[in-house]
Amino acid sequence: MRNYPVLLFALCAALCPAAELPIGTSLANEPLSPWTESAEADAIVFIFVAPDCPISNRYAPTIRRLAADCADHNIALWLVYADNLADAAAIRTNQTEFKLSGLPTVIDRDFAIADFAGADVTPEAAVFMRPAPESAPLLVYRGRIDDQYQGYNKYRPAPTASELRETLDTIIAGHLPSLTRTKAIGCYLPRP
Repeated sequence: MRNYPVLLFALCAALCPAAELPIGTSLANEPLSPWTESAEADAIVFIFVAPDCPISNRYAPTIRRLAADCADHNIALWLVYADNLADAAAIRTNQTEFKLSGLPTVIDRDFAIADFAGADVTPEAAVFMRPAPESAPLLVYRGRIDDQYQGYNKYRPAPTASELRETLDTIIAGHLPSLTRTKAIGCYLPRP
């Protein structure tokens, strides 16, 4: 019975035409749609990050590992900088410093992608799948990367649960994950 809402949503998504999906801008200030760029991917992972968030920056090694795993399994991983004052130069500097250069990146100045995913903090992850090629994306996970952070400045040396990794493993195994939501700990998105 636990999967009933997800299956019902998947059926509706398969039968209903895809709605207009939010887009952002590239680091070159060009319109950019992660949905179009990743149309052939089995899933799309958005990780909301910020150059000035220490928790987000501490997750850089984990994000690099996740990105490599995703690339090996036809899963698109995007870094999303949701900030109406986002500065491409500061983002590039941050990505160089934390070895995130080269990862697909979108700037979400109007918070359209963050609103669509329901993201509130950095770092926070949202995973979408398409039950059918022309269907609307189905949110299958939103929340923390893992449970290493229990609160601001309160963290474990290593995580004991990795819900994002578990969701990705389910997708890699060829299954539709049950919708999972966890509370992400981090810096709040600077919505106006």
